[in-house]
Amino acid sequence: MIRFDNLSDNCELVDVVDPNDDEKQHLKASYGVTDEHLGYAYDYDERARMEYDEDSNLMTIIYDTVMDSTDQNLELDPTAPVMFLFNRSNLIIFTTSNTHFITERIKTIKRIQPEDEPLDIVLKAMYMLSGSYFNVIHKIDTSRQRLQKSLKNRVTKSSITQLTGLQTQLVYYLTSLRSNTSLLTDLQHSKEIKASDEQQEQIEDDIIELQQGLEMANMASDVISHVADAYKSVLDTDLNNTMKLLTMYSILLALPQLVFGFYGQNVKLPFGTGGWVMTIGWSILLMIIGAIVLNIHQRK
Repeated sequence: MIRFDNLSDNCELVDVVDPNDDEKQHLKASYGVTDEHLGYAYDYDERARMEYDEDSNLMTIIYDTVMDSTDQNLELDPTAPVMFLFNRSNLIIFTTSNTHFITERIKTIKRIQPEDEPLDIVLKAMYMLSGSYFNVIHKIDTSRQRLQKSLKNRVTKSSITQLTGLQTQLVYYLTSLRSNTSLLTDLQHSKEIKASDEQQEQIEDDIIELQQGLEMANMASDVISHVADAYKSVLDTDLNNTMKLLTMYSILLALPQLVFGFYGQNVKLPFGTGGWVMTIGWSILLMIIGAIVLNIHQRK
């Protein structure tokens, strides 16, 4: 699907969502889009970067963004690449059905001015998309606090697993934030794009926004890592204590079997005239002595 809109007097938006073959041919014929561009646009493994095509005079910027939190299919990577393809007058945004909400958000940017060029809009769009990382990192930190409160009452494997899941999400966010920061640094020193002073200021603002997100994500990741490690140690200690207790019980329960084994033989033994009462008595006495010895040894 292809939709057209005017974001400013100097920028026509071409909104491309999962194009079919006819739409791809139209993009090639009307805007100089190549098969290589189309391959980049719908490669989910693409990471944030920029590339200039001299033949078509098109600049490619691939930017990592946070996926919609309402999408239930995003259990692994919560980020996705979005491709901006533009020249002096046209901005082509490639999205999928899962990432098309990004284009709709770009259309609502209030900072877009009538004289803005495609590069201006791309920079403002990246600033807005960078802010999305703050929301998800805050949500992760809130979830961590909730889990930490529950862990104070009871340490469970489920809570530790949830903490590990939060830490995994942060790894994806950190990777995306670093890639985006590297992209903007390259853009800042790009020879293909001669950015104006205002555009350079916008790039610096974008970089600052990403660096703040990186600091937040690093801090949240470190806190979750320390909390998870601490409570994993508690679980390990509890497991060791349980195994120690079971070992003590197995030793104590083995003592009566020792007594019954001796007095169950058809031979004369000392104190063998008391019958089963004497046998039980010896068993209880040995268990008491064994419990005292094990208790003394445990306290050392």
